Formats: sequence, C-alpha cells, structure tokens
Amino acid sequence: MDFNIYKKYDSGFVLNVNEIIGDGITAVFGTSGSGKTTLLNCIAGIVNPDRGKINIGDQILYSDHPKVILPIHQRRIGYVSQEVTLFPQMNVLENIYFGHNLIPQRERKILPEYVINFLEIEPLLGKQISSLSGGEKQKVALARVLSISPDFLLLDEALASIDQKSSGKIITNLKRIWSEFKIPMMYVSHSISEVLAIADHVLILHEGRFVNSVSSKDLFLDTDLISSDYWFGFENIKSAKVVSQINSDQIVEIEIGGVVFNVSGEQILLNDQVNVAVGSNEIILSKIQTFDTSVQNIIRGEIVSISEFESFALVCVKAGENFLSRISLAAARNLELNVGEEIFMMIKSNSIKVLNG
Repeated sequence: MDFNIYKKYDSGFVLNVNEIIGDGITAVFGTSGSGKTTLLNCIAGIVNPDRGKINIGDQILYSDHPKVILPIHQRRIGYVSQEVTLFPQMNVLENIYFGHNLIPQRERKILPEYVINFLEIEPLLGKQISSLSGGEKQKVALARVLSISPDFLLLDEALASIDQKSSGKIITNLKRIWSEFKIPMMYVSHSISEVLAIADHVLILHEGRFVNSVSSKDLFLDTDLISSDYWFGFENIKSAKVVSQINSDQIVEIEIGGVVFNVSGEQILLNDQVNVAVGSNEIILSKIQTFDTSVQNIIRGEIVSISEFESFALVCVKAGENFLSRISLAAARNLELNVGEEIFMMIKSNSIKVLNG
C-alpha cells in the first residue's frame, strides 16, 4: 500500500502523511489526537481525504485527480476497531459468515471454516455476542474480517479493551495471521509495549505528520525517538516456549531467544508457546553475577544502548533477545554503564507474567 493523504478539519487539525507500507505488520504509534484513527478511516473509506491518493498495488482506493472514490464495500479491507462492532442480533457463526456471503465466489480465497479452526473459536459459534468476553469478541471480529479474504488489515487499538491475560493470545493470533495468510496489516496504538511486541516496522505520528519511520528492532536501540512518558510503564512482551513442567517449588522454565527463565506459579504445559510480559522496572541490573540472592533469574547479557531521560534511564540489554530495563539516573551513573559491557539482569520469577488468555 502507498498513500499521500491530506485532510483538514474545521477544528484546524490537519493530517498530512505520505508513506509506502510494505509487507508484514506496520504499527502507527502516536499520542491521542495525533491522527491515527483519521488515517485508518481515510484508508478504509469511512472518511475521504481533501486531496491525495491511496492505492493497494494496482487498485486505486482514492484519488483527487483523476477523481476516484472506491466504495467501502469494494475496498477489500478488513477493519477491526477498538470498539468491536459485531451484529448483536446474530450469533457468532452468523457474524463470521455475513461478510463472506457478500463477496463474489471467485474472490473467496479464505474459507470461514478454516478461519474458525485457525483461531480456535469452535466453542463460541452458537453463542450470542452479548455473552462473549472482550477477548472473545476480538477473536470473532478477526474471524469475520479474515473471512472476506481482505487484501489489507487495519487494526485500531485492538487490545485496548482486552485484559492483559487475554492480550497474549491476540498478539499471537496477529502474528500467525501474517505468517499464515500473508495479509499486510497496519496496527494503530498508543502503547509502545504492544507496538514492539506486534510490529515489524513503526511509523511515529505526531500532530498529523509522520516524524519517524523505524524498524521495531531499531526503536529498541534508539528509545529517544519517543517521549519518556510512553516508556515509563514499558513492558517487555516476548514469545516463549515452555521447556519444563512445573516442579515442587512451583517453578516452570521457559525459553526466550534461547535463554531459559524461571517463572513461578503458572499452570502452563510443556512445549506450550506463550507470550510473557516483564516490566522494565522489574529488571534489576548488576555488573557482578551473584547467587547470594532470592532472585531466581540471573541472566548474563550485553548492554547495547543507554538512553537517559529527565527522571530515569533505559538500558537495552541483549540476552538472546533485547530487553529494556528502566533504572534511576543515579543508579545508571553509579554503575558507570557503557555500551558493549557485560551486565547481569536480575528478574524475580513472579515478575514474569504469562499472557495465555
């Protein structure tokens, strides 16, 4: 997809963006009011730009010259918003089939039966929408948009109404959708934790304009690109594999990027693939490896970047994968940290939360 969009509102707000979106999952990150939802609405056809052009491949969705405005139902775009809009008078199965039945037979590349199995929602099919949890509604919404065989997916704050436990399953599903169906996605969020867990590439939107375009990996290494407010509560969300059953001490071993971590009190099964979250403030840093401590995880790593903000520092540590640790400025200076140095991450076993909704 590529677009050049200009949209001005009576309030004075202007969205003025120009970008080429590649394959995979692209996140649009920005503060409230930065224009994220307006961007998605222009692409979906809910709102028309004042001028510009939007196209997916050879198909023009919008153009001001020559004038082209492709109707919403012809755009083949799946749109999942923060407020899930399922039909309350239909059950789950009827919701999933509704859009699928409207598209021509020759364009039905993805069958609802396959999507239902893929998202593991067979037990929900006969249920009414009002009886579903937030996580279940999001899964049904994903099933419905996939069943129209879309060329592109738009996701607006898709995890905003989901409890943290359930969010792990949605994150997994979004990654699997790209892997399985190769449908490019644009994921909008104001949570940098979600963005780095889900996306391959990040567009940073500020006051209606893109101010940066970076890979997720590079954003880990250059945290100065985003205001400190959004890093303060950052959580490292990682994919993990369970490599041991729970033992007599109520400890389970998981593997992240080839490194084994201990997690306490989680009823997860051997070989399960799960998502876990570790708060950046839960990662203690030490230059010395010590075993004279109650902390279960003492992980050797290497400092790959250090960013100092007004009230704290973010240290990126590579230990199989990149982890961000938030420490005080005083601690950062007392430790005399330097990029390239060996460092030990100390993480309590109960500070690693399994997101297995």
